[in-house]
Amino acid sequence: VAARGGRLALGRGTRLSRRAALRRGALRLAVSGGGARLPVRIRVVRRTRRATVLVAARRLTTTAGPARPVTVPLTAAGRRLLRRHAVLRLVVTARSGSSVVRRTITVRR
Repeated sequence: VAARGGRLALGRGTRLSRRAALRRGALRLAVSGGGARLPVRIRVVRRTRRATVLVAARRLTTTAGPARPVTVPLTAAGRRLLRRHAVLRLVVTARSGSSVVRRTITVRR
């Protein structure tokens, strides 16, 4: 998925710690812009049959080089969901221009 000379990518990890996310107040994801500086919007949502809940969001500019860990701050609704549910399936979307990368992650105890 090329975007302005760079390749936007999310890290390969598909599991996150619920306890660590609540302690930090943020989810920790790996993001890479490939060989370019890219403005990126990251949204983490939980989809149910009824609604889509925004769990965490952040805007940032990636730098050239390997994927680096990024903290994506939780919203109030995200903190509530993490406190109530033992296991959550979340959809992470990283978007830069016309380039979109999606990954499903699981948050466990």
